[in-house]
Amino acid sequence: MVALKCPRCNIDMKKIIKDKVEIDVCKKCRGMWLDDSEIEKLIGGSKR
Repeated sequence: MVALKCPRCNIDMKKIIKDKVEIDVCKKCRGMWLDDSEIEKLIGGSKR
């Protein structure tokens, strides 16, 4: 799978696992990319 590019820095983002959820993080600006399902898993499925 091809790494996501940071929309701010235009460099490959690094995949990390946090609480069994895959998060893409920019090594330069520390921006994060989460898919909808990943956000729900991190916040425990609660709705705002």
